Amino acid sequence: MNLETFAREVENALQRVDTLQERMQSKTPVKKELLSEAVTELQTVIEELRVADEELRTQNDQLAAARELLEAERQRYIDLFEFAPDAYLVTDLYGTIQEVNRAATALLNLPSGMLTGKPLVTFIPASERSAFRSHLRQLSQQDSVAEWEIRLHPRQGQALHTSARVGVIRDWKGERVGLRWILRDISAYMATVESLLAMHTEAQEEPTGREAELQTALGQARYALTEEHRARLQAEAAQHDLRLLVNVSSTLLKSLDSKTLLKELTDLCVPYLADWCTLDSMDAGHLVRIASAHRDPAQAQIVADLLDSYPPESHTLMPLLRVLKTGETEWLPVVPEASDLSDPSERVYLTALKALGFASCVVLPLRADDEPLGVLTLVRGVNSPLYLERERVLLETIAGYVACALQNANRYQQAQQEIRNHCLAEEEMLYHRERLTVKNIHLQRMMVETHHRVKNNLQILASLIEVQITNDVPAPLRIAYQRLLLHIRALATLHELLTVSSQKEQSVQTIPTEEMFNVLMETLSQMAGASNLTYTVQDTQVTPQQGTALAILVGELVSNALKHGNGTVAINFRVEKKQGILEVTDDGPGFPDDFTPAQASHTGLELIESLTRFDLGGAVSYENQPQGGAVVRAVFPLGQTKSPPSPR
Repeated sequence: MNLETFAREVENALQRVDTLQERMQSKTPVKKELLSEAVTELQTVIEELRVADEELRTQNDQLAAARELLEAERQRYIDLFEFAPDAYLVTDLYGTIQEVNRAATALLNLPSGMLTGKPLVTFIPASERSAFRSHLRQLSQQDSVAEWEIRLHPRQGQALHTSARVGVIRDWKGERVGLRWILRDISAYMATVESLLAMHTEAQEEPTGREAELQTALGQARYALTEEHRARLQAEAAQHDLRLLVNVSSTLLKSLDSKTLLKELTDLCVPYLADWCTLDSMDAGHLVRIASAHRDPAQAQIVADLLDSYPPESHTLMPLLRVLKTGETEWLPVVPEASDLSDPSERVYLTALKALGFASCVVLPLRADDEPLGVLTLVRGVNSPLYLERERVLLETIAGYVACALQNANRYQQAQQEIRNHCLAEEEMLYHRERLTVKNIHLQRMMVETHHRVKNNLQILASLIEVQITNDVPAPLRIAYQRLLLHIRALATLHELLTVSSQKEQSVQTIPTEEMFNVLMETLSQMAGASNLTYTVQDTQVTPQQGTALAILVGELVSNALKHGNGTVAINFRVEKKQGILEVTDDGPGFPDDFTPAQASHTGLELIESLTRFDLGGAVSYENQPQGGAVVRAVFPLGQTKSPPSPR
């Protein structure tokens, strides 16, 4: 995603938000459906912006890496330009100096800061400036590289004879914007020529034995001219290689789509490096051709069909698999004769290749971080020069650039796929979350109905027991009925509390102790009658299982306190060190000195011990107060639903 696409996404998002805001600010009442639609729209906008931000971050990382690569290439170009042996200058079309290298500053005897912006004509002798300007106007109108000899007069120095090689610079539109100069001091050469001419004149005037000296001087002049021509060709080749590397780098930075990227690369390699070019990459352990190009478009499809008819696994003439495995470049500077091959199918294949002009071949591995990514194959025809060993460095450098770009493109595509998978996972998670929400609502309604029905059934059962108590029943049975009635009412009170909590859409995983005691004490006060019943509660949360056991335990302890005391009962519940502590005190005679729960065991004590130990997971103690009366203390951990195993 580029910046224009991101801007359009942001603009569309803002328009949707403005539309929703206008609808929200209208005079009509805001409906719940409108709010839901607004929230959904905002979530969609935020998700789109997040995806766009991730894409832009990825592209920014790729651009930063590309910028570092271009900066390295630019520095290399500057070094080649700066340390070239010849004087290099860049001027505008009128000869005003814009850039110079070190050799040029030494030739003109001025620092680069003083040369920039100065017309080159100021270094021409006054008598030759008119001719120089005329020649300069002609140069700015022609396309070919011109060579001409000029005389320069450096600052505070003697006039020099120089050989100038001038070419036109064009911008990306193809318009002429400047001139590129290569200046070489040939004063020594001219002095040699003048000396030779003088010697030749002397030889004509005095035909003596100086002809040998003349021949030696001529040989030296020819050698100097040959070396100068060779150096010039090397400099031009280096400039050509540098421009090609810059073009390759620029092409590889245009896109992160591997197929588009590599198609443009093969088009760039032809015809600068090869007459035809193919690029194969790894896909599921096999080589797959993803790009190819040919100098002659009419033969491009013919070559592609021929190469496809001979997969890389079926022949060794173009060892793509071996190059991919070893990671070493394979050179085939001269194609062998078909008769030298033993395999008949390969002889047919080579004959077909030679018919298409196959003459020289180089197979380059594409590897990044020791990972094989593919193979780049370059082929030259019979009308092109054969591949030479000195081209190895340039071709392997280009192959390294291609491998890096291919790796970045693959990583970008993997990142895009991961983003898409993440979005799909989030959508699926939202779908399941909505389904769980619906199920939770349904379950909550069922829980409300269940608690309500249990409470009603317990109340009915309590009414039936009250009827039995009013009848003429023995005292022990009446006491048992009253204890049972107390327990049933405690359970009904607890289920009533759970029903109210469920109706308020509150969590029923825990029960507030303060609210539970407030409701429970209403039932206990009715049972106590005229007795003095007080309680203090520190609010905390207990599980429904603990709440049930705690309600029955309080009822049983209060019942025993009223039975054995003188009418005053105090209940205290507090929390210390993540433990709940329940204390019930009375004003009776207290426990006997030899009291032990095991010896004095009866139904009430057994119930108290069972509830405290097995339902609450705690312990109970029985003590007498110094001021008189008994106190029963139950201590249990909060938040635990597991109880220790009951005795068998």
